[in-house]
Amino acid sequence: MLTLDTQEQFESLWFDNKGEPFFVWFSAKWCGPCQKMDKALLQKAADTAGAKLYYCDHTVNDYTPGWCNVRAFPTFMYVTPPRKIASQLTNSDTQTVCNWMLAVSR
Repeated sequence: MLTLDTQEQFESLWFDNKGEPFFVWFSAKWCGPCQKMDKALLQKAADTAGAKLYYCDHTVNDYTPGWCNVRAFPTFMYVTPPRKIASQLTNSDTQTVCNWMLAVSR
């Protein structure tokens, strides 16, 4: 899982993407439901979906969640080229999120 520690990293990914879809997991260290998510299963679902998974922690990078209009944690976003948020999900159940990742990537 790759981290998005700055808005600049996100914008580089957003604007310079070479046509590959990707997921972003918006989270926060203080968020209890976020801490219960199974990172290994989320990564496996992203790999199966054929998309990279990026992690944006609000306590490290508080600008990007606002830029993406994230209102709650954990929120997952699926981005397809060119710069389109194809789907977004706010949910703290790992299996539900994994199922969503596989469904939206088809």
